[in-house]
Amino acid sequence: MGALAAFGVTGVIYHKLGRANLKRIFISTAQVTAAVLAIVGSAFVFTQMLVLARVPDAVTEFVVGLEVSPYVVMVGIMLILVLLGCLVDAASLLLVVTPILVPAVTELGFDPLWFGVLLVVNLEIAVITPPVGLNLYTMKSVVPQLDLADIFRGVAPYIAIEGILLAVMIAVPDIATFLPGLLE
Repeated sequence: MGALAAFGVTGVIYHKLGRANLKRIFISTAQVTAAVLAIVGSAFVFTQMLVLARVPDAVTEFVVGLEVSPYVVMVGIMLILVLLGCLVDAASLLLVVTPILVPAVTELGFDPLWFGVLLVVNLEIAVITPPVGLNLYTMKSVVPQLDLADIFRGVAPYIAIEGILLAVMIAVPDIATFLPGLLE
């Protein structure tokens, strides 16, 4: 609906949808779609290889065998995910770590829905964390006169807020599962 509305506004109101612009738009869309599909396809193949190599089972066995509180393990997992989010884009991270970590988290006795919400919060942190934070580069492309270092410094309070949100959601899991729990 949004793309259709954008086409309508651009074509009807601004009269900017000529043949050349349409061609450029469709080529750009095809390139972005191909890149996303390549990432998803590669992550799927990688995940299948991990499953065949029994990596999720090994991770689950290792995590469950730790002699610490499950909450300490969860904090460790979240820290690792935040670190990985600094280095890998969010979509790839989601596709690769989910099949590895969900069995371990479930075995620890945590709700997979709750873990999914924590994972989404981690991905939100990932898209604003340098050096790979894609939203930072989007901001730079929207406002080219801003210095990238200023953007990196400006995002620090938001990373702190997201970190606090993550800590609160780990401490009080019902925050993440309250509404879905009403549907049962």
